[in-house]
Amino acid sequence: MAEYVVVKESQVALKPRNLTFEEAASLPYTAIQVCNALLNQANLNSKSAKGKRILLLTGNSPVGLFTMQLLKAWGGDITTAVPTAGLPMCHELGADDVIVYTVTNFEAELKKRRRFDVILNAAGTILHRLCVDISSPGGKVITFTTTPVLSDKFDVMIGSCLAVVLQVVAWIKKLKKGMLTNFWWDNFSYDREYLVKTSAFVEEGKISPIIETVYDIDDAVFAFQQLGRFDNVGKNVLRISS
Repeated sequence: MAEYVVVKESQVALKPRNLTFEEAASLPYTAIQVCNALLNQANLNSKSAKGKRILLLTGNSPVGLFTMQLLKAWGGDITTAVPTAGLPMCHELGADDVIVYTVTNFEAELKKRRRFDVILNAAGTILHRLCVDISSPGGKVITFTTTPVLSDKFDVMIGSCLAVVLQVVAWIKKLKKGMLTNFWWDNFSYDREYLVKTSAFVEEGKISPIIETVYDIDDAVFAFQQLGRFDNVGKNVLRISS
């Protein structure tokens, strides 16, 4: 953490005029993740998203809330799974179908519903197989995490090879069922253009920052401890100075 940093001009963009610095600071990392997933991997935009059945896992997360706002502005049909604390915000943002996973068996609930055209999985690799199973034929699954490497039991080289083999096996199984699903691991890929687009989305009213709490620098340790909570709704922001 620092009050001043030096970065390349190609790595910054103008702050949206209608946001405070705390609000603006909550957006860049999430915006880059979401824009990369939606625009590059899911091939969604204001035209192609209309009427698509889209599932957001952990819709109360920064990624989920940003994505939900943008896709609703683009006309997508949004289903999301959240803890109880996330329910009011998801309703406020216009989610079409909200599953509260703290009070129901959300895997069973998801399997009752029609398959999804696009699944954005911010819960990590633990739910990746479920996502593939409930996606429509030719559907797309994007998991916001790094590609899994089985290096906990094996060294990195062997673990990497095994990870590839397991993904190929999963692909073959889907192919045999006639339900081939495209899936990606959404590794962080920086592009300044995503920040420029996000600024425009904010100024057009498509995106509003959603912040759980703004902490002062004296509360930095406590603020970082809160990052592990599953029921945060939006971002936690650390204010360096008033």
